[in-house]
Amino acid sequence: MRPSETSGNVGNFVIRHESGRGSLEIEQGATAIDVDEYKVIECLFEQDEGVMTQFDLEDKISCRDEKIVNAGSLVMIQCVGCRNADRDYCARICYKNAIRNALNLKEINPRMDVYILFRNKSAFGFSKNYYRTLVDKDIRFIRYKLHNIPKVETLVEGGPSGPRVTLADPVSGYRLVIHADLLALVAPVVGS
Repeated sequence: MRPSETSGNVGNFVIRHESGRGSLEIEQGATAIDVDEYKVIECLFEQDEGVMTQFDLEDKISCRDEKIVNAGSLVMIQCVGCRNADRDYCARICYKNAIRNALNLKEINPRMDVYILFRNKSAFGFSKNYYRTLVDKDIRFIRYKLHNIPKVETLVEGGPSGPRVTLADPVSGYRLVIHADLLALVAPVVGS
């Protein structure tokens, strides 16, 4: 049941529901909205079979999809379709999901190369010790800037299969090229 009216502020919300049986008013300290995953149009999504969303990746990990289990490398690109002029916000859940999925992938296939391309590390509630675990598992983090978003291409015949991701490393200044078996796009949530 969707509310007819919402008012108040953090810690003191009032939700009013109207139905054929009358009106119901509920006082609560927090509220939530319905959200959907952003419909990705960037980075060859639905154009290259090796490109998927983070939620698709999570499903494939949980059912031990053969393509995931046998992959030699996977790149995750954070903030696809958000933290830009159209959607200038951080969903605050994407980075944690990427970290969890990366750790699960390394548990399934310790030899897999896993790269997380990020704009900011936004893992609320994680300690520095947790990051040491990620580094010990050889999960690689590479930062990128809004003005230099990673470029995704489908490789042509004759070369390695899978998506190719190119980006500038802000630390070294070098252009990095990662040939990946799979690419997971970490998209924001949007109000439904």
